Amino acid sequence: TQSPSLFLSSHLNQTQQTKPLHCPFSFQVITYHPASNIPRRKHTHDHTSTMGSKSSKSAAAQEQAKKPTFAETMQQKIDDEITRRMMLQREVQMAVNIAKARDSLYIFGSVWLTLVSGVSTAVVLKKPVNHVVAVPIVIGGIMLSNMADMAYGNKLARVNKEAEYILDNERARLVPFPQAPMARFYSAQERSVLYDPATAVGDMFPYQSITRSFTPEDTK
Repeated sequence: TQSPSLFLSSHLNQTQQTKPLHCPFSFQVITYHPASNIPRRKHTHDHTSTMGSKSSKSAAAQEQAKKPTFAETMQQKIDDEITRRMMLQREVQMAVNIAKARDSLYIFGSVWLTLVSGVSTAVVLKKPVNHVVAVPIVIGGIMLSNMADMAYGNKLARVNKEAEYILDNERARLVPFPQAPMARFYSAQERSVLYDPATAVGDMFPYQSITRSFTPEDTK
């Protein structure tokens, strides 16, 4: 057996030592005070967690800044709708032009085939044929070939590629007259290439004395 004094002394020595208890699910250290036996919390800072939260906040802020605003989104939708309508109008116009070319090909092709058939029949039957008839046959064949290229060939694609070249390299040919609303978008250098040196049709010889005489007096 141990004496009460030794037991009390050893108990006091054990209770005077602080016992830190670490919580595995938090970043806090709990310490028990020997006298009051009340746990005191000492906060420890986790620098890794703090840096991670800051970086995530900055990344979220950058992502938010990249997102378009409501006004930008509406403007983009309006631009897309206008572009779609322009595209539809262009496709309709191109389809109408191709349809017109096919209609002309059918009409004039029928006339040309009738002429060629008649001439061929006369030649086979050894009847006299005027040599002048060869002129409409040759010219009509060339015209029908052009119509067929437009109706079923790639003529329209070739024309579009040539238009692309003109827009990129010969924009000076597209300069409008000063009264046009879009004339302000062309530079003085572009105007000086072809537009400024050009002569009006009514001022060319020998028609200038005739065409300008019909100009109304109140507009001179």
